Amino acid sequence: MCYVAFIHGMGFADILKEMNIPRSNIAAALLSFNIGIEVVQIALVGVLVPLIYLLYRYKYARRFVVAGSSAAFVLGGIWLFERLFAG
Repeated sequence: MCYVAFIHGMGFADILKEMNIPRSNIAAALLSFNIGIEVVQIALVGVLVPLIYLLYRYKYARRFVVAGSSAAFVLGGIWLFERLFAG
């Protein structure tokens, strides 16, 4: 998984170049960016897993799962459309 995040972060290397970061610091900036993303993802998992566990004990848990999945699907579709057809 770490390799996937690092490869994903390589896509931001061009943005770092546009920020006029000295060439010798680009690798450090990219590594720092990727570590920051991983820390945020771990923090989100740490917060959301207990909440999801409590949700599944709730009477209307299935409705929340369907609503959350639908929202993720719609937002993903919007993101895909923007990447494919906009700009």
